[in-house]
Amino acid sequence: MAAIDKLAKLGVIASPDYWKQAVSAGKVKYLDTLLVQAEKKIQHAGERSSSTENAIGSLVGAGVITSPEYWLEHCRDYPNLGALLCALGGAVK
Repeated sequence: MAAIDKLAKLGVIASPDYWKQAVSAGKVKYLDTLLVQAEKKIQHAGERSSSTENAIGSLVGAGVITSPEYWLEHCRDYPNLGALLCALGGAVK
Protein backbone atom coordinates (compact mmCIF):
# COMPACT_ATOMS: atom_id res chain seq x y z
CA MET A 1 0.00 0.00 0.00
CA ALA A 2 1.59 3.23 -1.21
CA ALA A 3 0.22 5.34 1.65
CA ILE A 4 1.89 3.12 4.23
CA ASP A 5 5.18 3.20 2.33
CA LYS A 6 5.12 7.01 2.20
CA LEU A 7 4.27 7.34 5.90
CA ALA A 8 7.11 4.95 6.75
CA LYS A 9 9.55 6.87 4.53
CA LEU A 10 8.56 10.10 6.30
CA GLY A 11 9.22 8.45 9.68
CA VAL A 12 5.61 8.64 10.83
CA ILE A 13 5.27 4.88 11.23
CA ALA A 14 8.06 2.42 11.97
CA SER A 15 6.41 -0.90 11.10
CA PRO A 16 4.93 -0.70 7.61
CA ASP A 17 4.65 -4.47 7.18
CA TYR A 18 2.54 -4.73 10.33
CA TRP A 19 0.04 -2.16 9.03
CA LYS A 20 0.03 -3.61 5.51
CA GLN A 21 -0.93 -6.96 7.04
CA ALA A 22 -3.66 -5.33 9.14
CA VAL A 23 -5.10 -3.64 6.05
CA SER A 24 -4.92 -6.71 3.82
CA ALA A 25 -6.47 -8.93 6.49
CA GLY A 26 -9.30 -6.45 7.06
CA LYS A 27 -8.55 -6.39 10.79
CA VAL A 28 -9.59 -2.75 11.25
CA LYS A 29 -12.55 -1.33 9.38
CA TYR A 30 -11.65 1.90 7.56
CA LEU A 31 -7.92 1.56 8.32
CA ASP A 32 -7.07 1.76 4.63
CA THR A 33 -9.09 4.96 4.27
CA LEU A 34 -7.48 6.45 7.38
CA LEU A 35 -3.99 5.80 6.04
CA VAL A 36 -4.74 7.12 2.55
CA GLN A 37 -6.31 10.31 3.93
CA ALA A 38 -3.44 10.80 6.38
CA GLU A 39 -0.87 10.31 3.63
CA LYS A 40 -2.50 13.10 1.64
CA LYS A 41 -2.09 15.59 4.52
CA ILE A 42 1.19 14.58 6.17
CA GLN A 43 4.47 16.05 4.91
CA HIS A 44 6.78 14.99 7.77
CA ALA A 45 6.78 13.18 11.10
CA GLY A 46 5.90 15.18 14.17
CA GLU A 47 5.87 14.71 17.90
CA ARG A 48 3.27 12.08 18.72
CA SER A 49 0.01 13.25 20.23
CA SER A 50 -0.09 12.80 23.98
CA SER A 51 -3.33 10.81 23.91
CA THR A 52 -5.57 9.03 21.46
CA GLU A 53 -8.26 11.63 22.10
CA ASN A 54 -5.88 14.48 21.22
CA ALA A 55 -4.71 12.59 18.15
CA ILE A 56 -8.24 12.06 16.91
CA GLY A 57 -8.98 15.74 17.47
CA SER A 58 -5.95 16.70 15.40
CA LEU A 59 -6.94 14.28 12.64
CA VAL A 60 -10.46 15.73 12.57
CA GLY A 61 -9.05 19.26 12.45
CA ALA A 62 -6.81 18.32 9.53
CA GLY A 63 -9.68 16.74 7.63
CA VAL A 64 -8.22 13.24 7.80
CA ILE A 65 -11.21 11.71 9.58
CA THR A 66 -14.84 12.77 9.75
CA SER A 67 -16.11 10.29 12.34
CA PRO A 68 -14.22 10.83 15.60
CA GLU A 69 -16.81 8.83 17.52
CA TYR A 70 -15.96 5.72 15.52
CA TRP A 71 -12.22 5.99 16.17
CA LEU A 72 -12.71 6.80 19.87
CA GLU A 73 -14.90 3.73 20.21
CA HIS A 74 -12.60 1.39 18.26
CA CYS A 75 -9.08 2.69 18.97
CA ARG A 76 -8.39 -0.22 21.32
CA ASP A 77 -9.85 -2.95 19.10
CA TYR A 78 -6.52 -3.78 17.46
CA PRO A 79 -3.02 -3.82 18.98
CA ASN A 80 -1.12 -0.58 18.42
CA LEU A 81 -4.02 1.21 16.72
CA GLY A 82 -3.99 3.88 19.43
CA ALA A 83 -0.24 4.37 18.91
CA LEU A 84 -0.80 4.69 15.15
CA LEU A 85 -3.46 7.33 15.72
CA CYS A 86 -1.08 9.22 18.04
CA ALA A 87 1.67 9.14 15.40
CA LEU A 88 -0.68 10.33 12.67
CA GLY A 89 -2.21 12.97 14.93
CA GLY A 90 1.19 14.38 15.78
CA ALA A 91 2.23 14.49 12.14
CA VAL A 92 -0.76 16.53 10.96
CA LYS A 93 -0.10 19.39 13.39
